[in-house]
Amino acid sequence: MKAAEHGPATVREHLDMKRLDASGEAKAATVQFTSTCKGCTKTTGYIWKGYSKLPTGKLKQKNMKRTVDVAKGKRKTVSWGWRTRIKIPKAKNKPISYSQGGKDTKVRCDNEVGKNFGCVNTGYIPTLGLDVAKWKAGALFIARAQQENQHHWGMEKYKKPLTRLANEGKAEANREVICPKKWKRDPRVEDPSCDEFPFARTYQSGGDKVASGEECEQRTTVHIVEGDGSEFLEVPPVDKDGNILEKGNPNALCVRATTPKTENKGVGSALGGFTKKARLLNKDKYWVYVYISK
Repeated sequence: MKAAEHGPATVREHLDMKRLDASGEAKAATVQFTSTCKGCTKTTGYIWKGYSKLPTGKLKQKNMKRTVDVAKGKRKTVSWGWRTRIKIPKAKNKPISYSQGGKDTKVRCDNEVGKNFGCVNTGYIPTLGLDVAKWKAGALFIARAQQENQHHWGMEKYKKPLTRLANEGKAEANREVICPKKWKRDPRVEDPSCDEFPFARTYQSGGDKVASGEECEQRTTVHIVEGDGSEFLEVPPVDKDGNILEKGNPNALCVRATTPKTENKGVGSALGGFTKKARLLNKDKYWVYVYISK
């Protein structure tokens, strides 16, 4: 639901309806479409009122607009719904009624994320997509941490969403626990930086679960060159001396890695942009999906 740069949050909707086929008395059926919004400031546009004919094969189109006024820095939850009713003139039964899942949709509108007003469906959990082809070791590190640790942070497959932590002070404290400035990054990594997962800006962060990042599983970025000259990245687990291990610690409460700074910052920027686009507020859930584009 696109945010507006100025003024109240406004959502525009478009409806297309077509009858594919009909026989008997159903050929004379008429249709009504209505929309509601409990808590909206107003619902305007070309609302479909009353019953009208719906010829076979022809589109009936309508536009609607719902508006929610939200004070600066505030949020408001409203509910809206849609209902379609079909009436057959000679039928003895009452009009057939359809609605979305039998209940209205809860929508949260706010002016807390970024500088814009906007609305989101509170029943939907959004997904942060991270492309390995773009963010390389930064994304690959997260993929391995998700898949190989028993907690499977952020993986929809395991129903383990991450939860946004909006308190910047707490997020910084989490970073300082896992990635203190004194921690020695792996010098074999070009432009090394400290990377952590789960993110510091989540309630799943290891920042308040461990006394030090030393308790996290340790990983590092490694460039591997095959015999044919092909090269690829890997982020294997390592011991305290940087020696590569066959297996990591699947029970660790956090994972820490030495990652090239550009790739680490790239994932951080992607997360920041996603937070604004998905309008994530404190304790909102989201998934993380790592993939490789072609």
